[in-house]
Formats: sequence, structure tokens, C-alpha cells
Amino acid sequence: MLCGINLTQAQESQPAQQAPVKPEKNYLLEDVEPGKLSKGLEYLEHFQVWLGGRFEHSARQVDDYFGSEEGFERSKGNRLDVLTPMVFHDSGQIEMAMKLRAKLFLPRISDRLHLVVTTEDTSVKGQADDSLAREITEEDGRTAVGLQLALEKYSKLASLLDIGLSFKNIVDPDPYVRLKKNYEWEHPSGWVTRMGQTAFWERYEGVGLDSKLVFDKPLDANNLFRSQTDGLWQYEEGTYSLTQRLLLYHTQTKHTLHTYQLRGDWDSAESAYYDAGMHLSGYGAFFNWRERAYKDWLFFEVEPGVYYSQENDFKRADLTLLLLLEMRFYHTP
Repeated sequence: MLCGINLTQAQESQPAQQAPVKPEKNYLLEDVEPGKLSKGLEYLEHFQVWLGGRFEHSARQVDDYFGSEEGFERSKGNRLDVLTPMVFHDSGQIEMAMKLRAKLFLPRISDRLHLVVTTEDTSVKGQADDSLAREITEEDGRTAVGLQLALEKYSKLASLLDIGLSFKNIVDPDPYVRLKKNYEWEHPSGWVTRMGQTAFWERYEGVGLDSKLVFDKPLDANNLFRSQTDGLWQYEEGTYSLTQRLLLYHTQTKHTLHTYQLRGDWDSAESAYYDAGMHLSGYGAFFNWRERAYKDWLFFEVEPGVYYSQENDFKRADLTLLLLLEMRFYHTP
């Protein structure tokens, strides 16, 4: 009996074993079960290995993670981006599209030269990373082919020259020339400032200047605040448009990033509601959930948004839901 009591006490005194804690996933489908999905991912993985590559560090990770124009230009070697956006409107309208963006490294001609091909709207007013959800599928989807030459390319300074043709249709090409200058500098307080200027000439849009000013401030290890101002001046039309955005990027997990955005748009063009002169043309709020679905080349997004526009005198909101699947294939020489 004494032995039984002592055995019971010994069992009670042993600490309870805790279940091992699983490490956090690096991407959503890291532990996918064998089957058709895993085989499909393996097939795409073979193509990705054939094209292979890596991304960079710092606040630039946000741009790279979201596949922005700056991240695309900064990447080296061969790259192909495939985007399939689908936009749902509260009116019941559904819009779908497929957009391609590719660059081919031409080392035999110059180690600073790329051939760029895209099926998205490549005019300055239609940059994919500056579009509202409702605008992503409303662009005219022109195919463009051009050469991009890095005049100078350092970690904080870059100059790019783009020359090419954009095709609304085969018999009516739209030639373009663009000179881009990007600067970046850091303040001891932690703010990172980036400024970009693009002087351009296009057959249909004419001469103009596209400007971007970005202030980034890491708040802590998981949060980044951004203020971004975009401006577009067009000489022939004599107009200027301005967009101001305030964004908060929150890293939820290693593979999940949430973005909270407030946006306001101003325009100097004459409209049915305003005479020529700077005026508010729209404002809205958006929430973006972006997920790294598989490794560092398969992503998807969900973005609900609300936007008020001068088109209906700000009387009715345009409610949208964006679903986006994005694949990136790239190779670094």
C-alpha cells in the first residue's frame, strides 16, 4: 500500500508533457498533401527553377512583395509576371482579365539592357501599381514591346531609358520614349524617402512628367507606415492630376501582409461638375490581404474597397471586391 501511494505521488509530481509547437509556415501551401494540387505546383516549380531568382531587403520588400513597377524594374535577369484579376461590383457586374509583363536580359548586347514585353496598359496614366480595383480591368490592355537601358544603377540612384512601341491595334502603333530618374535617401530618424521623376513622350498622350514621392517609416518589426504622393502633368492637355495615399502595412505572418489604405484624388481637368482648375475627383478606403501562397513566386490577394467619385457627384459609393492571382517566374544571371 505504501509502495502504491509513493508510485502515485511520483506520477503526480512529473510535469505534464507539452505538445511540440509547430514552426510558423513560410508560405500558405507549405504542408500541402500529395495530390493534384501538389503535382500542379511541382510542374510550375520546374518552370520557376528554369527561370529561378531572389528578391531584396528593407522597405523595398513591400514593393517587391506587391510586384510594383519599381520592383519589376529593379529585378535583374529574365522575369515573367502573370496576373489574373477579377473585380466584383456591388451592381452585380463582374470583370475579368489576364495581364502579362516580361523582361528578357540581353547580355550579349549590353549587361544593362532588357527587352520588355507587356500586355497591360503601359501609358503613364495606367501603371498597374497605381490602379484602383475597379480600374485594373478597365485599361485598354495594349501590348507593348520596348528596350530598357540602365544608364546608371546604384543602390540609391537609378536612371532608366525606355524606348518602344505600344499597340492599340497592329496598324496603329503608339511609339514612346521615357527617361526615368529614381533617388533614395535615409534620415537618421528612420524615415526613408524615395523620389521618382519620369519625363515622357508618347504619340497619343504627348509630352508630360510623372512624379512620385514616398516617405516610409518602420513603426516596429511588423508595421510600416507610408505616405505616397503621385502627380501627372500633361503638356498638350494642360492638366495636372494628383493622388495622395496613406498606407499602413502590417505583417500578420511570414506569408501574410495586410494593407490599410486611405486615398484621395485631385484633377485640374474640366468635367461635367467642375470648371478647369484643381478639384477633388475622388476618395476612398481599401483593405488588402495579400498571401504568399507558394514559396516566393505564387501570390493571391483579396481587396474590398469603397470609392466615391465626381462621376456621380459623390452621391453613391462604388463598392468593389478584387480577387487577384499572381505568378512570377524569374532568373538572376
